[in-house]
Amino acid sequence: MKTLQNTKQNKVKTLEMVYSNMTFLIKAQTYFLNHFSGAYWVKTFFTAEIKETGECTGFMGSKNDIKNHLELINSRPDLFLK
Repeated sequence: MKTLQNTKQNKVKTLEMVYSNMTFLIKAQTYFLNHFSGAYWVKTFFTAEIKETGECTGFMGSKNDIKNHLELINSRPDLFLK
């Protein structure tokens, strides 16, 4: 895992995930919200892009949602890798 940004207000990390047909770059992001009712870190959300083409998958969600979406994309590489 590679840290792209780590400040008091924002954290962004990337992870490279290799499937049989493709390599994906997963980006995990969270930020600190200082609100009048309290201060807390917002739930981490994940995005992904195809490393070979640089194309974003167009999906943002939890870890399981991203995993399911990437498995679906990997099952049909002919639609994404040309």
